[in-house]
Amino acid sequence: MLVEIFCCYARKDQSLLNELKIHLIPLKRQGLITIWADTDIDAGIEWDKEALAAYEQALQHIPDDAFVQGCKSFTLYDLERYEEALAACERSIELDRNDRFTHFHKGLILYALDRMEEALAAYEQSIQLDHGNDFVYQCKGDALYDLERYEEALAAYEQAIQLDPNYASAYKGKGDALYELKRYKEALAAYNRSIQLNPNDPKAYIGKANAQKQILKDQEKLRKLTKKSHNSPQVIKGKKALE
Repeated sequence: MLVEIFCCYARKDQSLLNELKIHLIPLKRQGLITIWADTDIDAGIEWDKEALAAYEQALQHIPDDAFVQGCKSFTLYDLERYEEALAACERSIELDRNDRFTHFHKGLILYALDRMEEALAAYEQSIQLDHGNDFVYQCKGDALYDLERYEEALAAYEQAIQLDPNYASAYKGKGDALYELKRYKEALAAYNRSIQLNPNDPKAYIGKANAQKQILKDQEKLRKLTKKSHNSPQVIKGKKALE
C-alpha cells in the first residue's frame, strides 16, 4: 500500500525538510511512499527558486556558513542544476569536512552527473564518518554496479542488508550483482526476497524473470551435455561391457 506523506513545516526548518527527504529516499525508491511539501505543489520549481534566492542572499552576509551552503546545494539538486549543486556542496565540505550527510549528498550529485568513481569516493568518505547508514551502502553498491565491479557491489549490498534485513532495494541490487556474476539461483533468491518485502517494484520482477530464464537455459544445456555424454563411444562401450 502506497503511503502519501505531506510535510508541514516552518520556513526556518527548510534544512530539516531537506535532510528528511534524503532519509526517505530508500522508501521512495521502493515505491512505498510519496513525499511532498509546499515546494512540490504545482509551483514547486518557483518555491525552490525563491529558496535558492534566499540562501544566496544569506550567503552574502555569512559566506562561510557550511550549513547554508549545504541547503543551497540541496535546492540546486532539486532543480537538477547538478554542476552548481556540486560547487555549493564542495564549498560546504571545505567549511566542515566532518559532516557525513554533506559527503553523502555530494555522492548523490556526482551519481546524477554519471561520475561514478567520484561518487564512490564521496560515499566512502561518508561511510568513514558513519558506518551505520544502510542507504549509503546501497548507493555505494549502485555506483560499483555501474562501474561493473560486481563482486564489490555485492559486498556493499550485503552490508546494507546486514544493517537493515528488510531493505528491499538492497536485495534487488544484490540480485542484480549476482546475476552479472552468473550466480543465477542466488540471484533468484535475492529477487524473491526483494519482492516479498516490496511487491510494488517492477524491476525486481524483471530481474526475477531474467534469472529464471537463465536457470532454465543452464538446465537445458546440462540436459543436452548429459545426453551427449551418455551417447559417447566410451559410454556405449561401457554399457555393452555390462550387458
